Amino acid sequence: SVISTTSSFAKRQQAAVGKIAEFRKIGKGSIGVIFEHPETTHCYKLPLLNNSDKLWNNYSIHTKVQEAFGKAGSLVNVDVEIPKMFWFANEKTSKFWDENLDKFPFTNTFPKKARDALCMERVLPLPQPLCHHLIDRYCPRDKEGAKLHALNRDCLVRPLLGRRRRGSGTVAFSLCNFRLHLDQFEELKLDVDEYAIAMADAMTVLHYVAKIDAMNIEFVISSVPSDMQSSGKSLTSAEIENMQPKQSTFEMATAKDFTRRIICLWVLDFNTCKTINLNQTGAQAAVKAFMGTEAYCPRLLENPEVHRL
Repeated sequence: SVISTTSSFAKRQQAAVGKIAEFRKIGKGSIGVIFEHPETTHCYKLPLLNNSDKLWNNYSIHTKVQEAFGKAGSLVNVDVEIPKMFWFANEKTSKFWDENLDKFPFTNTFPKKARDALCMERVLPLPQPLCHHLIDRYCPRDKEGAKLHALNRDCLVRPLLGRRRRGSGTVAFSLCNFRLHLDQFEELKLDVDEYAIAMADAMTVLHYVAKIDAMNIEFVISSVPSDMQSSGKSLTSAEIENMQPKQSTFEMATAKDFTRRIICLWVLDFNTCKTINLNQTGAQAAVKAFMGTEAYCPRLLENPEVHRL
């Protein structure tokens, strides 16, 4: 379904259309920092360390997975998105760094310098109405403060169908990489089977088509701009006939509509993945990776009914 939103993210992205804007830090992982490129659905991943072998591995494996999903998509319907991978730059790619170095918000701990970089499609945050619903339901205190907190605007949900909550849940609340456990799926009356089947289909593509072990991959629930004004969309003759002559159509044909977004499941982060062969050794590597990765997929002990799918 398409959700309309007037969130700060949507306003910020729409306001940036046609303007030169600085990049903003939106996330940090084990190997890199992620920055958004306003006005676009692009983002950049820069390595935390000078040795960026894992960043190149991410680029190489991600491209392999992207091709595998394209191949599988012509045969079966896999309800999981994968961010588009665009390019890899190194510290000597002057055409990129000469134009963009000053746009990154570098710090003392992440100093200003050209370095390796990945450019890929950004996985957009959930729309504000859904973020506020999660805060109202699960934030233990100061719900209004949580709704105003800047870090909670970049909400991605990690669906943990293989784990239920343990303990009192008194740790600091944050929507940044929010973990939504199996019992919370049940509380919110979300379709667990639908997500489980989508994950199973994705794992099948990763193992049997891309032929990788899928070590430490991530599933996230987030959004994409609706296709109403998708990039590269040409206007119809009927739309043009209803316009004033010589009215610019540039913005309508090139800008994403960030105020209307579709919720979907994504798979990403292939930094530590390795290729496998379709034999017993490869199967053992895939099982080891599955058990060593976050419990996104159902686990037998937590929910036998879902696991049977």
